[in-house]
Amino acid sequence: YINYRGQLIDSSLRLEKRKSQQIPLMQPTPAQAAELLELILASKDSLLPFTAYTHGEFQAGDHHRLICDKLEAVEAGECKRLIITAPPRHTKSELGSRRFPAWYMGRNPTKQIICSTYGDDLAGDFGRDVRSIVSSDRYQRVFPNTRLSADSRAAGRWQTNHGGRYVSTGVGGPITGRGADIALLDDYLKNRQEADSDAT
Repeated sequence: YINYRGQLIDSSLRLEKRKSQQIPLMQPTPAQAAELLELILASKDSLLPFTAYTHGEFQAGDHHRLICDKLEAVEAGECKRLIITAPPRHTKSELGSRRFPAWYMGRNPTKQIICSTYGDDLAGDFGRDVRSIVSSDRYQRVFPNTRLSADSRAAGRWQTNHGGRYVSTGVGGPITGRGADIALLDDYLKNRQEADSDAT
């Protein structure tokens, strides 16, 4: 379904409540339905359409395309180490620490990911966000065979129904003995003082 602003919404949302009245949403035209199906199919193979579909309000820029191309190279095994640097609020974490792990697990549901950041709170946020993406209806339309395992309740440690594993932790957290096919470091240093510290 597509709302009056042309934004994609979940098909389960058939009514929009506005000013205490329920207004039926417009039915998509055949062309709009075909465009939506094309986006879902493209999401299986490409991170940028996956982000556009699962995010809902994402507007792609040139730097997003470049970041997604590089992350796809990581997934394909063509890039072993990738550093993404950009000013704040340029979607580095959204793409690298939220959408990419979810997309990667959809394509590789038996693999393992470890995400580490400067603190447990932020690590927990990342884990919770990725888990929410994987459990969403839109994700299931793209990757219907990849789901959370029934006992996956912890935000920072969960598994897929195929045995894949996602772990997020702060610096110094308990990852000893855990392997990973993908290791993500996001905001590993909290601030400039930590970056300039001799101890760091």
